[in-house]
Amino acid sequence: MRKIVCLSCALFLALPAVAQQSAAPAQAAPSATSAPAAALTPDHAVSADQVQQLMDLTGTAALQKQMMHNMMPTLQKAMPPYMPQDVLDDFERSVLGKDMQDAIVRVYQEHLSSDDAAAAIAFYKTPEGQRMLAAMPVILQELQSAGAQIGMKVMQDVMLRHKLEIQAAKDKYDQEHPWSAPKN
Repeated sequence: MRKIVCLSCALFLALPAVAQQSAAPAQAAPSATSAPAAALTPDHAVSADQVQQLMDLTGTAALQKQMMHNMMPTLQKAMPPYMPQDVLDDFERSVLGKDMQDAIVRVYQEHLSSDDAAAAIAFYKTPEGQRMLAAMPVILQELQSAGAQIGMKVMQDVMLRHKLEIQAAKDKYDQEHPWSAPKN
């Protein structure tokens, strides 16, 4: 149970960054000589207000709440059957509270300057920024679908190329583990 709660909290800490990244305009990849992004802590970090504005504009705050609500049935199934519903309700209300918000702000402050946030906020408020934000869920869904199709095709091709090797490995495993081999 503790693992599920910890995993849930880790997911919610990561969610704003993932959503923000998926809503942000594409940037050029850093050159081999440039410092990694994690090492570039800004001098004038983003403010808590700017983080909230970014989360509101990109829909991250609403997505965070929706994901938490959608995860609750799974969490409830992992709990003992005698767990009172008000305990789970309290968890759902509390997990996105001040501690989570403070953690989100700290992470943004490590990576985003106040000037960068101001520019992003200004862009997201423009008609172009609003169109981009509106298009991102569809774009991401289509990319996910395309990626899944490509992944399945590539896996089929790789499995076909390695068919004899896979069969040999299966035969060896079945010999070494006769109790796990299917009975014909």
